[in-house]
Amino acid sequence: EKQAKMVFDQPLVYLGRITEGDSISFTFHFRNKGNLPLLISSVNASCGCTTPKWSKDLVQPGKKGFIKVTFNSAGKEGKVQKTITAYCNTIPADNTVAFKIEVIK
Repeated sequence: EKQAKMVFDQPLVYLGRITEGDSISFTFHFRNKGNLPLLISSVNASCGCTTPKWSKDLVQPGKKGFIKVTFNSAGKEGKVQKTITAYCNTIPADNTVAFKIEVIK
């Protein structure tokens, strides 16, 4: 069966502590472990405080792509977990990663 398959190096990552008001970025790397080129049609974050950027080109089988997220901690406090969902030509279409971070006042 021909399909694209998105496999992340680290589907869940802990980014440590940051001071409230600071921003932090992290790049999730994935490999297309399928046998069709993978295309990300959109990426949604669980909240407006997290801004994603991603590989716009087709990711050929065996090759790597990325989703880079920037988290703005303004108005946040304590331990938070944010989810990022990439919609692709995979089965199922939604591919989820997440990060945990602690925001210090």
